This record gives sequence, structure tokens and C-alpha cells, in this order.
Amino acid sequence: MVIHSATKYLDSQGRVLGGLIAGKKHLTEKVKGFARHSGPALAPFNAWVISKSLETLAVRMDRHCENVLS
Repeated sequence: MVIHSATKYLDSQGRVLGGLIAGKKHLTEKVKGFARHSGPALAPFNAWVISKSLETLAVRMDRHCENVLS
């Protein structure tokens, strides 16, 4: 299972709060049940902001990698 901060890496500017969980179905089903009962959901505007930020994700990840290697 992988948990990503959409706030830090996907948006990169702290304009929205969000995250995602990815993994094998038997693991994510447990999280899905919790999420359905506790109500976390990404607002449409926040989803749009994150989707716009994905346009520069490759460039930003390349820079992260360069910084780690230097």
C-alpha cells in the first residue's frame, strides 16, 4: 500500500489539502470502508487545482531527483 500527499507532491504549493491511497484491492477495501463512513472527500475545486498542478509534476520530480543526487 502506498500513501501519497497530494498537498505536498501533487499540488506542491500547499493550496489544497488532499491525499491518495493506492495498493492491492484487499488492502484498499479496508480503507475504502473507513473513508465511506468517516466522510473524507476531495472538493471539486481542490481536485481541479491538483489536476492543473500535475502538468508540472514531471519537471518537479526531476528536480527532486537531481537534488537528492547532488
